Amino acid sequence: MFNRPERTKNTMTSKPLDMEDVSTREQLGQPQELLEGFFTKLVAHPHLVAAHEQMLSLMRSGSGISLALLVGPSGGGKTTLLRRVQNNILKQYTPQMLLDSSLLPVVFITAPAPERGVYDWADSHIRTLEAMHDPQIPRKELHTEAGPAQTVGWSKVGTNTAGLRRLVERGFRGRNVRYYIIDEVQHVTKTGSGRKIKDHMDSLKFIAEDTGVTIILGGTYEALDCTELSAQLARRGATAHLRRYHLDIEDEVRAFRVALNTLLTALPIPVADKVASDWIFFYKKCLGCIGILKQLLTRALARAVEMKRSAISRLILEESAHCPSALVQMAVEIKEGEDRWARSQEGDAELERLLGITLIEPTATSDAAILPKPPEQRRAVGIRNPTRDPVGVPV
Repeated sequence: MFNRPERTKNTMTSKPLDMEDVSTREQLGQPQELLEGFFTKLVAHPHLVAAHEQMLSLMRSGSGISLALLVGPSGGGKTTLLRRVQNNILKQYTPQMLLDSSLLPVVFITAPAPERGVYDWADSHIRTLEAMHDPQIPRKELHTEAGPAQTVGWSKVGTNTAGLRRLVERGFRGRNVRYYIIDEVQHVTKTGSGRKIKDHMDSLKFIAEDTGVTIILGGTYEALDCTELSAQLARRGATAHLRRYHLDIEDEVRAFRVALNTLLTALPIPVADKVASDWIFFYKKCLGCIGILKQLLTRALARAVEMKRSAISRLILEESAHCPSALVQMAVEIKEGEDRWARSQEGDAELERLLGITLIEPTATSDAAILPKPPEQRRAVGIRNPTRDPVGVPV
């Protein structure tokens, strides 16, 4: 299990995150522009800011972390955050990239979903090479153990996972890649036995060690499987948590309502007043996840534009939301994931049992009693030990 960084205190106030401001409404003309204008807007809500700061802390040079994991509920904004991390890296290395056109500091891919319970590493490596904009695609030199290099097409390379991994490693070194971001990494865990998951993570660990890149993973709570099966990965990595908003925490309710109002203000077509004030309605439809809320409002905006409405009604919002049964299933999975996250942060009693700490009975022994005694000093020859001489004359 990865170490958990110190949790940032919840200030629950709006905070810039190097993102576009959504506090003002932009009146755009064309329907497509209306949709794209709202879709590209981003709200730097407190949980997103806290997770972003955790990720930046894990990525700082000298932190000793070679693998960082971001987990959270589906629709919580993980992909948005990883894209922001990617943009931050590119902005940081812009001066060097202007001097060296071969430099590519970060590579971003989405892990493909497994087919028939088998994760396709060949497909993953090809996606990585494509993300590096390799000029030799679709033909590549395939290096094998048995013979000299051959120039072959992807159809032949795709059957040689080891050869593809060497191409990826060589590409990382040639382009001087510093960070390798893999989104939807829970797809890697859907491969049956824990042994296979451990093998997958060991493969990523090898790439990180062999090339010197920092690997950043993002996924749902299922991705915690990646951290709980290898002590070596736990030693080299750490986990950040992008949480949803909960109704039983007053500060989080306030923060959710601020984020909701910010998104409603950014809509080029207003929401009907009676609906806009019903924040519980929106919370129920998004389960406290800002990503799901943004998706709901985007769909409702598209329907309103298509229907040429001047306002977004409750009916349009209901039709744009997930059906109740789907929301129930999503809520169950999120709650199970949150419980698993909570369990992963516990375990002091088990640790003490493994280390034998519980077998030691506490005593009142002082520190002086357990400190080693200083060595005795021997006197030189001819010098008496200090003694008390008799005094007076006996009667």
